[in-house]
Amino acid sequence: MRKNYICGCDDKYFAKGLCRYHYNMIYFLDNQNYYRKKCKNYQKRHIKEKTLYYKKYRLTKKGKEATLRAVRKYELNHPEKRNTWNKAQAIIRKSCIICGDINSIRHHPDINKPLKVIMLCHLHHKEVHRQMI
Repeated sequence: MRKNYICGCDDKYFAKGLCRYHYNMIYFLDNQNYYRKKCKNYQKRHIKEKTLYYKKYRLTKKGKEATLRAVRKYELNHPEKRNTWNKAQAIIRKSCIICGDINSIRHHPDINKPLKVIMLCHLHHKEVHRQMI
């Protein structure tokens, strides 16, 4: 067994005279911002490719089956939400209560009260959910 002659640890030798922990501390954590920037730039460059790939996948037979499995699994794990959505279908859609946009989404402030629904456009619906988190 090789000796960790720089850090002096009894852990297994990894590289350059260091154990894995001290190697990562020196060579990875010091360059962490570099790797983060590199990853963000990569994600920005390839986000269109990824979205197109997933859109095409969802149109295939396997993609449709996977989506259906995910939806059914979610509905099994959250039956109260499914019941609430079913009851809310009877409510007629109106315009957004904040901006008046005609294309509105039903929002349940309290999932246990299925008929108490407010209408929000997509933008305001996202804002409401961000504030809840």
